[in-house]
Amino acid sequence: MYPVGSLKYTFLTIALKTVLSQKGGTMKKGKFWCISTFISVGLIFIFYNEILAQTKLRDTPSKQKFKKVDIENIVKDKNFYDSRLNKKGDCTNDFVDNGDGTISDKATGLMWEQKGSKKVTSFYIATKHVKKLNKKKFAGYDDWRIPTIEELYSLLDPNTNKQPYINPVFETKAYHCWSADKSDLHTSFPTLAGMRGRYVTLDYKKGTVSDAFSGDQPGGASATNFRSFIRAVRSIK
Repeated sequence: MYPVGSLKYTFLTIALKTVLSQKGGTMKKGKFWCISTFISVGLIFIFYNEILAQTKLRDTPSKQKFKKVDIENIVKDKNFYDSRLNKKGDCTNDFVDNGDGTISDKATGLMWEQKGSKKVTSFYIATKHVKKLNKKKFAGYDDWRIPTIEELYSLLDPNTNKQPYINPVFETKAYHCWSADKSDLHTSFPTLAGMRGRYVTLDYKKGTVSDAFSGDQPGGASATNFRSFIRAVRSIK
């Protein structure tokens, strides 16, 4: 997750060798300032790119339905924690409680609802929840949205030592959340009549992904296949 970090230390090693290679350990003033400027600009570039490497998360729904291999690739690429796929993963976070019902993550540049919805809802009601937040400008903003699965993954915290796997700065009732990404995780699971497809969800109690139908629940079907919580997010600008 920190490939730029290796580049940083390689750069420092080269810079140090350049300085020490000067005759008698001395150099002309002009050359010293030239090398110093080069080192400073290089470090600024490296640290800036290191920050970007840690914070860049997809913020728009994928055009393709997510298969198991897609989830595996995301977890591996971003080093997200997953109780089944990557127990050693740990996404960098820097949470700040804004005191207005929201939590900011300086490491990812995201602002979250601290509590989320009070109860599990259909995907349609989840979209209405977000529209309601935007209409009343919750916490002063009108650009709330349903998070992508990458953004939901960034909240998984293996260091809580207990379920759910989410930082205690958040209200833990909303432990199973809708994402904006469509699912094809269970290809053998038949699409029922009247369904509008499935969406990837993240279960903070189990510490891994699942999915749920977006349509109405037919008689006799399991409610857990059609309901989830919604914890809205927005990008900090």
